[in-house]
Amino acid sequence: AIAVKKTVEVVVHDVDAVIDVDDASEEQITTTRGSVKRKAAQIDVNAEAEEPESAEMIVAATAASTELSSAVKVPHYRRLPSAYSRTIESEVPDICKTEPCRLGIDEAGRGPVLGPMVYGTAFCPISKLDELRKMGFADSKVLKEEQRDALLEVIKDNNDIIAWNARVLSPQDICGSSLRKDKYNLNALSHDTAIALIRCALAKGANVTEIYVDTVGHAGKYQEKLEGLFPGKKIRVESKADAKYAVVSAASIVAKTLRDEEIRNFQFEESDMANVDRNFGSGYPGDPTTKAWLRNNMDPIFGFPGLVRFSWSTVTKLLDEHCAPTYMNDESEDEEEMVKGQKTLFECGAVAKTKKSRRHAFFDRRNFSLVSDF
Repeated sequence: AIAVKKTVEVVVHDVDAVIDVDDASEEQITTTRGSVKRKAAQIDVNAEAEEPESAEMIVAATAASTELSSAVKVPHYRRLPSAYSRTIESEVPDICKTEPCRLGIDEAGRGPVLGPMVYGTAFCPISKLDELRKMGFADSKVLKEEQRDALLEVIKDNNDIIAWNARVLSPQDICGSSLRKDKYNLNALSHDTAIALIRCALAKGANVTEIYVDTVGHAGKYQEKLEGLFPGKKIRVESKADAKYAVVSAASIVAKTLRDEEIRNFQFEESDMANVDRNFGSGYPGDPTTKAWLRNNMDPIFGFPGLVRFSWSTVTKLLDEHCAPTYMNDESEDEEEMVKGQKTLFECGAVAKTKKSRRHAFFDRRNFSLVSDF
């Protein structure tokens, strides 16, 4: 029953994370939270209860099917859409709350043009670091998938001394950050994500006294930033930290394994992508298989599905060369020309009102809804 209660809390927390509270109305927020609470109320605290036919089995509210924590399985009625960023956490063992701990941070999926970027942490008591080293952790980037899966099992089997958390950053949020008017680049997003995960571990009672981070951007400036935010903690920001320190290697395993799972089970929101070819390749811009997938799944009007990072140069080049040209006003444009464009738009809208146009089937297939008329 305790495990179920904590699961419900994580689900509600995740809903807060995926709603843009600044833009959403109070009614939207209340409705969404209420929906989650109603679904959570349907969870039977009896672990032996029969699972509803439509339910998916997940662990501790994680959207991935990989059992990353030792918590009891509970039926959850709706997997979070892949378009949403979210935080996933394990339980924190008592020893991590009473003894000083070292926390490692690493990421997976920074460079690919497809899928999310995942930041992961792992932490354990400093007194258990020798045991951690003997478990054989290494940088996930140099390991085969089956080796990473095996090390993930090691993390699960040693949940009495190892805890972790992770943040899945969706392609939409990555692109939205870099394409918005006030630029929020990938380094800033990475720093803020790592900081949020550290705070998350501390909030759950972890006695973190040392923080080891694989470098993003300038190592010295990043370390100074973390030291200012977490005074009294021993902080080390280094290049290739995932290959030097077992706790960072364990974080790398969490991040990479979760990203692989996210790619395999990515939920396309576009209805016409239900039977899409999932031979994505590595997801990196230089991979011929990835390039072929992009070309084969490009819409001439809307470009690509939500799996793709629109802000990557590989994608913008394809859009420029093969898709309908687009135009967007910005502050640098001539004011007179902008006014002219707006006048023409409203004039066209006024004419269109007198004659009801037939809705093209394309918009129905893409689940577009008309929200306003000029």
